[in-house]
Amino acid sequence: MNPTKSSKLALSLLISATFLLVNQGSAATLASDSFDYSTGAISGQEGGTGWTEGWVTYAGTPTNYSRIVDPGTSLSYNSGGISIDGGNRALSINGNTGTAQTVVQRQFNLVTSDTVYLRFLMRLDNDVFDGNDFIASYLDITGNSSAVHDTSLTGLTSTPSDGSFFARLENSPPRGVISAGTANVDETYLVIMRLEKGVSTKYETISLWVNPSSTDENSPDATATDAAGFRDSMDRFGIWTGSSLENSDVIIYDELVIANDWNTAVAIPESSSVPYILAAFCGGLYLIWNRRVRNKR
Repeated sequence: MNPTKSSKLALSLLISATFLLVNQGSAATLASDSFDYSTGAISGQEGGTGWTEGWVTYAGTPTNYSRIVDPGTSLSYNSGGISIDGGNRALSINGNTGTAQTVVQRQFNLVTSDTVYLRFLMRLDNDVFDGNDFIASYLDITGNSSAVHDTSLTGLTSTPSDGSFFARLENSPPRGVISAGTANVDETYLVIMRLEKGVSTKYETISLWVNPSSTDENSPDATATDAAGFRDSMDRFGIWTGSSLENSDVIIYDELVIANDWNTAVAIPESSSVPYILAAFCGGLYLIWNRRVRNKR
């Protein structure tokens, strides 16, 4: 091969490998927790990755309404090329009839990326969702009142039917409200919410998946867009319960992940070998070319 052509090929391959490696490096878990703690109160627990503080429960919330439990049967989802298995510990949330509030929350490093995913396993234990039952997991910015759930969130509600999975971009006024099927008692569900920024530089599009397959990135169960957008950054995760959620309503959570790409959200390992092999190949090609050039001098 002509040395000049070899050098050009090596350079083009090196650029390609660098591009792949940079893109691979940009895919990341922003925060996660598998709730692998001793059973009991969650307040103050500091496990997981990507967080800037431990779990916080709010004044007036009984400690037994948000606690670490042995779920008996581990929460797991193994379908459609996705395999996510919880362990023998999980987060249990109970209702507190008459009080609508954030029951538990935790701060993570500030996120401004164009796309954000919130993923968790969820199981409704003991009781059906009815009346005006409501529970939601949300992403927000620190400084917003803990008594306000005017945030991008997803969870279970009684509208349009009991135990409906839903998500919404904002509450006041309700914008970007979507729903996707209903939950049955004692069944584990994989729930994924995606927020995407638009021309307003704020998060404008919200999408929801319930029990997706690994190839469903571009096929959410529901999606909505509001050009006004909502927030341009976030650094807080929380769980909110409505005032009609009874103490007998028990919702179990596990394998919480906040990420900026689909593969991380659905726990699919990156195909990391290709860019490294390509980088090694073009590096070797460059060495051969360089040696030939030296021998001709």
